Amino acid sequence: RNRLRKSGVFKSNATAYTTNAKYYQDLLFVTEGNVKCDRIEFIHEHFVMNGFDYIVIGEPVNTYSEPIKLIQKIIELAKPGAQILFKLRNVADVRMFLKTAGANQLADQDMPIYISPEDFINCLRAMGVNNIDIKPEYHNIDDGTLSELNKIVKNI
Repeated sequence: RNRLRKSGVFKSNATAYTTNAKYYQDLLFVTEGNVKCDRIEFIHEHFVMNGFDYIVIGEPVNTYSEPIKLIQKIIELAKPGAQILFKLRNVADVRMFLKTAGANQLADQDMPIYISPEDFINCLRAMGVNNIDIKPEYHNIDDGTLSELNKIVKNI
């Protein structure tokens, strides 16, 4: 909320949608009471088409069971010229390598669907999205992951 406010995006008439009821109370405070909670498949039932200037999807779209269908629904909810922020989880990272090498305890437990950034961009373009801006988010590798990686590399 604070980041969005600083950038001039967050307005007092913000609305939130969550698939996890544990966030409902927090979101009531953030949105001044405009919160919906349901399964992601039913997001269209709660909002009108072409109703939003800004949409932020908090979870990576490829962690949902039908990411392409979700993207289509979100685009339909956006007004023409709206800004939409999607996250895409990189599943071809060091954690996947470690899982392949047998270090399953460090693997990604969410089991996201693999979508390459190029395929994601092509999908958005096919849906009529013209202005696409991609920004990577880098993460540090924790000591446990680094230790496992070093063990595997030493044994190669």
